[in-house]
Amino acid sequence: MTFLTESESSQLLDLCVQVLQAFKQDKEAKLEQFEAERKKMDPEDEELFMQQLEKANRVYSYVMDLSGTLLKCMPEQCSPQVRDKILPIYSKSLLNLNAQTNLDDSGVLDALCLLCDCLEFGN
Repeated sequence: MTFLTESESSQLLDLCVQVLQAFKQDKEAKLEQFEAERKKMDPEDEELFMQQLEKANRVYSYVMDLSGTLLKCMPEQCSPQVRDKILPIYSKSLLNLNAQTNLDDSGVLDALCLLCDCLEFGN
């Protein structure tokens, strides 16, 4: 079943890349702000910040799910696009696993799930 043209799926994946890049920049800025203000925060404020950050991290899961769905529905059309545009973003967390000091379990899980989708449904 093809519900998007190749051009439309390419545009959708380009938009996903832009969203991930914007989210990464925003997350880095918020983490810098958090570190700067951490000494003034009480434990409840710290926990609230971490909960908000965890909710925002869902962006990676949503893009991973969308990419996997595209691979399942339109493997011939979307495999090269997902491989070239989306997979490099997720593979960084796996390639730098040993170098990471603050390991993000959900990020590693999303990367592994996308890799499995690529292997299972991609061409």
